[in-house]
Amino acid sequence: KKEIYNLADKYNSANIRIDTVSVSNCVTVGIDLPGITNASYKGGGHSVLNCNCQGNGTLGIYVGYNSQVRNCTVKQNNDIGIQCASTGIIRDCIVSDHDQYGIKIDDASLVENCVVQRGSINGVGIYSLPGSTIRNCIVKYTRKGIETEDGCTVIGNTLIYNTFFGIYCSSGCLIQNNTAINNYSGIRGESA
Repeated sequence: KKEIYNLADKYNSANIRIDTVSVSNCVTVGIDLPGITNASYKGGGHSVLNCNCQGNGTLGIYVGYNSQVRNCTVKQNNDIGIQCASTGIIRDCIVSDHDQYGIKIDDASLVENCVVQRGSINGVGIYSLPGSTIRNCIVKYTRKGIETEDGCTVIGNTLIYNTFFGIYCSSGCLIQNNTAINNYSGIRGESA
């Protein structure tokens, strides 16, 4: 077991690759690869591949701007399973037993082919900020299946046994070819 905490300097991290690592029981974040964006420097561009993160204090995996998380198993992290800053990709991951968010993505990001399950009574399976895409995922046994901000695309997902709604979307979203089974409410849309 390798424990990784704050591998990246919060102000100068870029292009770090972590592959086939197991991280568990860290006080705060299991894998923490932030990055910043300003006029002179763009941090991020990280890759987290084939990792297992379990039982960390607040967050399983956090990656900065323009990063990717692929083929990871993330479970029993107290608040958030995987969080990705803008223009990130989360693909082929399994996330379970989270309190707040299974997967949380910032603007213009992609979540694809993931399974998110067993969130707390107040949990959200997948939450996205504007302009993101959620495609071909399964979200089950959470409070809110998929929740999006304005202008998101939600295609080909399956939402099962979510206690509040399967999909909750805002203005300008495209919701297409999804299946919602045994949710309290299947699809709900609201505008500001």
